[in-house]
Amino acid sequence: RPLRLSFSVNDVLFFAHARIFARQEREISLAIDLPVFKLQRREAVRIKIMKEHAASLELNGKKFIPHDLSAGGVSVVMDKEEKDRYAKGWVFEGVVLRFAGREFRAKLEVAGAHPLRKDSDRLWKVGFRFRDLPPAAEDAITREAILYTQKIWARWL
Repeated sequence: RPLRLSFSVNDVLFFAHARIFARQEREISLAIDLPVFKLQRREAVRIKIMKEHAASLELNGKKFIPHDLSAGGVSVVMDKEEKDRYAKGWVFEGVVLRFAGREFRAKLEVAGAHPLRKDSDRLWKVGFRFRDLPPAAEDAITREAILYTQKIWARWL
C-alpha cells in the first residue's frame, strides 16, 4: 500500500510516495519512489520555467532563458566567466522579461550566485531580485505560480 512521506530539513519540506518493504520490531524500511519534491518556504512561490512559458530575460545586452521565476525574482544559468559580470548588489535597469505571452520592463538587483552543481563550477545559477516590478507582471507570475503548484500537488495527491 503506497504511503505519502514528508519530512523537513533546515526549513525545506520534502515529500514523495513510498512503500514499506520490510518491518522488524521497531525498524521500518521504506522504498521511496522518484521524484522527491522539494518545497522551500519563501515570500513568493517559485516556478521552474517550462517551454509553454516562452520565457526570456534581456539583461546587460544578453538574452537568457530563466531557470526559475517568482514574483520576487528570477534566476538564470550562465558560465563562470559570464557570472563574473554580475556582482552581488549590482542593479540593472531596463531589463526586459518575456513570460507567458507578455513583456515587462523591470529593474533587477543581483542577489547572489552559486554553482549549479556541487561537483562542478563550470555553470552558475545567478539570482536576481526584482525592483519596481510592474503590478501586472507580479500578477501574471503569481497566477502562473499558483497553477504550477496545483499541477504538482495534483500529482502528489
